[in-house]
Amino acid sequence: MPGSVGTPVAPPRCCGADRYAAAVLIGWVFAVGVALADWMLVERADRSGTPPIRARWFTKIAPMVVLVALAGTASTVAATAATDGADGVDAATQRWMIAALLACLAGDVLLLMAERWFIAGLGAFLLGHLFFVVAFVGHRSESSTWSALVLIAIPFGLRIVGGAAGRDRFLGGAVVAYLLVITAMFVAAAGTGEPWLVGGAALFVASDTVLGWNRFVAHRRGLPAAVMVTYHLAQFCFVAWLTSR
Repeated sequence: MPGSVGTPVAPPRCCGADRYAAAVLIGWVFAVGVALADWMLVERADRSGTPPIRARWFTKIAPMVVLVALAGTASTVAATAATDGADGVDAATQRWMIAALLACLAGDVLLLMAERWFIAGLGAFLLGHLFFVVAFVGHRSESSTWSALVLIAIPFGLRIVGGAAGRDRFLGGAVVAYLLVITAMFVAAAGTGEPWLVGGAALFVASDTVLGWNRFVAHRRGLPAAVMVTYHLAQFCFVAWLTSR
């Protein structure tokens, strides 16, 4: 009989789930902690006027690597949550989200490199937004008024495009293409009506608006750190949506 001497007792089935949940929690804590370190490094570099230090190859990249790993667990998280009545996430959405995160990770790497890699980094993020659009459109709700928020960014976008085109016509065209795609990403996210996605897309638009303004219009103290804070928070929101369904 169970519990008798010499009879092995099977461990509770919940133990594996508990260990898995603990590993996911550790991943989130690590990603947030390293992101915080990155924000402080950016602020320190901006305040001192020195170029980004080598540590950013870890602090900027590591959170995204962890987020990709967490996104890869979405199907397992969904399977576990299904017993609690959660919707779960389909495999196609998970694949497109992972592809988008990987494209953003590539963009992060390229933007840490020399200035000549800026256009390539821009292209990587543009591709990432296209992947986000594909992931989001399958979750569109019947009606959503959040899309109208994109109108707020239009005046800033026009100034950014003007500043970029004033430096180089090709660069100006690349910025126009990027702004159109990130706008499509926001509209797709807003159309889902999902708070995590709407918030994440708004933060992403804010991040790139601040980045463009700081690079092509006028540099201001604190803007580089604001770029990274809003960027990391946007990615956190996207992955939180994916893993909590």
